[in-house]
Amino acid sequence: MHRWAIVVVLAVASCGDATEPEQAERFAGMWLVDQPFHAGYEATVYELGAGGDVRALDACDLSAVGGDDYVTGTVESESGVRCRFGSDWSSDGPDTLLITGDCDDGRDRVVALGFDSDTSLNSEGTLVVVDSVAGESGWDHRDFDWQWTRCPTAGCEPVWVCR
Repeated sequence: MHRWAIVVVLAVASCGDATEPEQAERFAGMWLVDQPFHAGYEATVYELGAGGDVRALDACDLSAVGGDDYVTGTVESESGVRCRFGSDWSSDGPDTLLITGDCDDGRDRVVALGFDSDTSLNSEGTLVVVDSVAGESGWDHRDFDWQWTRCPTAGCEPVWVCR
């Protein structure tokens, strides 16, 4: 084979290996992430765009603990590093949501969240566990227990008491 032909074959082969991040259809759309299991109430509505972007659309904090920019999308390590959901998402199959986390130590980390495999729970409020952050165990959503509810197509708002 001619030397240039080998270069072209290698270049085409290497281009074929590039993969786009997966965005499972299950996750795209609006989600109410709230913490309804205590005396106060906190909630954030997130939009996970079909192109992989994340936006916090609305938030509510009746506990008066979180401050003006409180959101429910946070994870924390055993050592106290805290990460908020950032601006990008993808998935690793239909049961694992990956969200870039903006962390208070200046490092961005990928937060892997495990969802119940029963997708019918999406509209009822499924509990979500933190599988890992940047591949490390020992991370958790350390605020009150959260639940994730997929919003209907018309959208959703935090519970009426926030208004």
